[in-house]
Amino acid sequence: MRTLAISVLIFLLRFTRSKKELLSLSAPGNITLGGLFPIHSRVANLNADFSSEPHSSACVNFNEDAFFWMYGMIFAIEEVNRKEIFPGITLGYHIFDTCATTSKAVEATLTFLEEIGNREVPAGQIGTSPLVIIGDGDSAQTIPVAQILSPNSIPQISYGATSSLLSNKQRFQTFLRTVPSDVHQTQAIAKLIVHYDWKWIAIIASDDEYGKNGVANLEPMLEKYGVCIEFTLWITKNTFPHSYKTAIEVVQASTVEVIVAFAIDSDIELLMKELASKKINKTWVATEAWISSHLINIPENADLLEGTVGFDLSSYHLDNFNVHLEKYITSNENNFVQEYWRKQFNCEFGSHIGNISSSRPHCTESNVMNNPSVSHLQDSDAGYVFYAYSAVYTVVHAIKEILNCKLGEGLFADGQCADISTIKPWQVMKYLKNVDFNIYGHHFKFNEDGDPYARYNLKNWQRSSNGKIVMKNVGYYFSEHKSTNNSEIKGNLHFTDTLLWKRNSKKPPVAHCVSSCLPGQKKRYQAFTPYCCYLCISCRNGYFSNQADADNCTQCPQDYWSNVNHTQCVRKIEDYLAWNSPLGIIFEIISAFCLCLTIFAAIIFIQHHDTPVVKASNFHICMLLLFALACCFLSVYTFLGKPNEWTCIARQPFFGISFSLALSCVLVKTLQVIVAFQYNNLLSDTLKQLKQLKLFIIVLLTSIEVVLSVTWYFLVSPHPLKNSQIYPGIIYLQCFDDPMYYFSTIIAYIYLLGFICSILAYLVRKLPENFNEAKFIMFGVFIYFLVWTSFIPTYIVTFGKVRVIVEIFAIVASAFGLLVCIFLQKCYIILLKPDINTVEHIRNSTFSHIIKKKNKNVK
Repeated sequence: MRTLAISVLIFLLRFTRSKKELLSLSAPGNITLGGLFPIHSRVANLNADFSSEPHSSACVNFNEDAFFWMYGMIFAIEEVNRKEIFPGITLGYHIFDTCATTSKAVEATLTFLEEIGNREVPAGQIGTSPLVIIGDGDSAQTIPVAQILSPNSIPQISYGATSSLLSNKQRFQTFLRTVPSDVHQTQAIAKLIVHYDWKWIAIIASDDEYGKNGVANLEPMLEKYGVCIEFTLWITKNTFPHSYKTAIEVVQASTVEVIVAFAIDSDIELLMKELASKKINKTWVATEAWISSHLINIPENADLLEGTVGFDLSSYHLDNFNVHLEKYITSNENNFVQEYWRKQFNCEFGSHIGNISSSRPHCTESNVMNNPSVSHLQDSDAGYVFYAYSAVYTVVHAIKEILNCKLGEGLFADGQCADISTIKPWQVMKYLKNVDFNIYGHHFKFNEDGDPYARYNLKNWQRSSNGKIVMKNVGYYFSEHKSTNNSEIKGNLHFTDTLLWKRNSKKPPVAHCVSSCLPGQKKRYQAFTPYCCYLCISCRNGYFSNQADADNCTQCPQDYWSNVNHTQCVRKIEDYLAWNSPLGIIFEIISAFCLCLTIFAAIIFIQHHDTPVVKASNFHICMLLLFALACCFLSVYTFLGKPNEWTCIARQPFFGISFSLALSCVLVKTLQVIVAFQYNNLLSDTLKQLKQLKLFIIVLLTSIEVVLSVTWYFLVSPHPLKNSQIYPGIIYLQCFDDPMYYFSTIIAYIYLLGFICSILAYLVRKLPENFNEAKFIMFGVFIYFLVWTSFIPTYIVTFGKVRVIVEIFAIVASAFGLLVCIFLQKCYIILLKPDINTVEHIRNSTFSHIIKKKNKNVK
């Protein structure tokens, strides 16, 4: 199963491999460790509009902190090789830049899997497939990596992913970390807030697993101790500037004095720059993800972040790390070092200077070492450097135990030991879970969740005498308890020095509730939080308050709605399909055009009433049909304008009776065709009877619709109605013509007439060429059915102006379909084909059809 999973992933990697390779750094060794580091903090999408073949996204925004973390891992590996801890065996590394992006982290992981799947080199020779993956630094990237590595039994040790979700061993069996779970940090933050009696705070968090799990753990703790959270904002660099703009607006408008920022440095970096430019004066509580970040601690943020307090992972000074780091960055010419020079000293390093088109000077040891910026190397082992260093040594101790294993004392079945010449990642995992050692005075051991014990330094950003912001240790938090997401604070917070706040004040900020609610707001008290103050919330739409500190909002009178600020009520906007509205004008023009076409057809028929085509079509019925269609088009105008009593009474009967008359005429015309061509033996008598009854049939069928319309009028009593239930703040003026089943009866009758017409027209669809009127009738009725079948469900689910638009469209479309299908061909023959508009031509066509039909019957 594991082999199958690796094969599938390798196939996906080869299938989707982008043209631009991942940024990486490697060194050979008998045993290789993989590394994942966010050397860049985000990516810039290329060809996002797909105007050309997409390439891999370019990594931007060099992160020197992660650059130091990576060299913490390299320093540990070279230290192990230098001390010859494994005689005859050296450690190598293969490190990828994940650019703080999930896609890059996954791509790098798949590359590792490909190397593992292709592993054919035994130990004792130089190999490149990693036994253990160290990384990533962010939970957002670490979680998908762990989801890939765990099913394949490949150990992963993170030096910076702190999400409590990763403690779930049912999901992440092979995940370990050298940093504590965020549950401990949230407990430390809650302890700090309770200590200063802050009751009114806000939270800004990364919109990823790190932020979401941190907030999910923190909120119940704060709620238990009576702390109110005004708002929780979610930010991510991937949605810049939209989410940042929202956050800035909310922070500016908020009344909180203390904001907890549970975010990674690359997410909050841009937000801090924007807030600093707007002179926001808040006190910030930081997490380990950004309290020591060089991305945040810059001169531009000094005023904003003065007095910031937060927790950082306990740091330990690594002997000679700074010396070796200086050596690395002055003697190596890898891509990361070159980019470090460009950012830190604005110069180019090494032999690549001739290939650079920029005007940057060449970096030399003298001008670099004399640069004031180089002083930051003195604390380059801060942050995650120690934890990346420790991750290497957990692997070293595991491999050491494997090498020193004696048969019968091993950790595998029956005391078996692993064969170092064919060692597998899952065998290393078994020993990693059992490591127990001390490093720089720090006792290291994994608990059952793969987490170490928690210890955090409490840090305070203070302004020094020269005006710069310096970070000072002022306390610590320690907990030996297992990670848990309950609301009980189990650790201990200790202060070792005085905290300084804004303007070097020793008095902590007061974080209490707003003193007064503005007009347009009301008080809302929080249940089950006796020490929590009320919130000021805006009145609901349709409610207002015109005084400060209102306990409740007052509902606006009927036909009125609250204004934007909810401080008073204003009259609602009346909405209907007006004559001068864009849609109203369009329907007026279309209806007028169709009416003109109807009149034009009538004129043609009147002028040519003695021609065979007109006579065969029954001139009087055609004129009555044209009149009915004209009424259909005219009925559209009863739906336009502000509804009144007369238009509400007239609109449905006018259109219903007009359509009934039109379809009755079509029905009689179809019966005439049937009698003429289907029952020739009864032609003479039937035609005489039909001639006498055709008007009676039309009147009878139309009268039924008249009766239904009159019944509908008395039962429903249609009248203008103001509907304010469709959209808040708007009154839709419409006609009350419900209940639906009365109106449905009128529509159903018209639908029935159309159905009968279509059946009859279908029976006689094969008639003489050039005189197949039934075929065109069938087409017209088909259009009618198509329109009205779509109309019925649409009409039911719409309201107000939209319902009127739907009905107008159905009327115009179906009437126009009948007009075109029944009269277009006849007008075409009359005007453009007079040679076939003769008695002889029609007689011959009819006679040929009858003979053909009789011959068919004889056969």
